[in-house]
Amino acid sequence: MKDLISVIVPVYNVENYLNRCVDSILSSTYESIELILVDDGSTDGSAQICDDYAKKFPEKVKVYHIENGGQSNARNYGVSVASGSLIGFVDSDDSITPDMYEYLFDVMDKYDVDISMCSFTRKFDDLDVNDDGEVVKIYDSYEDIMNFFYRLNGEISFYSVWNRLYKKELIQDVKFLDKFTHEDCYYTYEVYKKSKKIAVSNLKKYFYFKNNEGITRQRLSNKDEYLLRVWDLIVEKEQGTVFEQAAIINRKRASFTLLAKAFLYGKHENIDFSFLTKIKKEVSNNFGELMKGHYLSLSRKVLLCLVRLLYCW
Repeated sequence: MKDLISVIVPVYNVENYLNRCVDSILSSTYESIELILVDDGSTDGSAQICDDYAKKFPEKVKVYHIENGGQSNARNYGVSVASGSLIGFVDSDDSITPDMYEYLFDVMDKYDVDISMCSFTRKFDDLDVNDDGEVVKIYDSYEDIMNFFYRLNGEISFYSVWNRLYKKELIQDVKFLDKFTHEDCYYTYEVYKKSKKIAVSNLKKYFYFKNNEGITRQRLSNKDEYLLRVWDLIVEKEQGTVFEQAAIINRKRASFTLLAKAFLYGKHENIDFSFLTKIKKEVSNNFGELMKGHYLSLSRKVLLCLVRLLYCW
């Protein structure tokens, strides 16, 4: 039998989307899967939906009901009870193609990597559509892996944890930051530092869902300051290393990311004015450096110019 994959799904008040998510995982062509649903104190019908699946698929689905502690806590709990030697994460309002985990397993096995990743899309009809065919990039040294993390060669942001497959031995001692948002970034940083070899595929096998509520959440809020705190932690840990400057430039890039978010989607009414002023000042001060080299794509540089011209007052 193939290695068991434990797929961890944190669940909180997603009764309108949970069936689609769970059904996509249970339809997996990779049969050796245990689905771990961690109900994080849901107050809608999500908990009952979880229990119904456990009754219908007792050998495949495990349900744990815990007090509400946030997504990081639910994911950490899921890893602690997982039986599989391989771990995957799926968000409860998203879904996957039937062959995603079989594909990620085959990539992991073929290239002997610690982590295998696929791409994702926000459009159902775009799944598995790749005009250029399959392209798998291998990063097999610490320098290459961290260059990829810091996007020093113009790579797109790739900090998500839900479009990949991990060896459990790699991540079992790594924890998601509790009570943080943007926790995927720091988690990925810690895991990459332990990795010896990773594989990244361009095939789109994960559907990342954005509902109207999600669009509202895109507005800049005070919680977004956690992204800056995450990068402050990384900068602190990289002091005196060869990647110190890479961490610093990414911290500067994070300020632009947040200001661009406010520029494109607006900001919540209760936004802390000092927080907004802070990132405006940082973007203005870092403008010249961010425009250089491969730190931003051409489209992002155009956006940076617009943000600075129209928003940094």
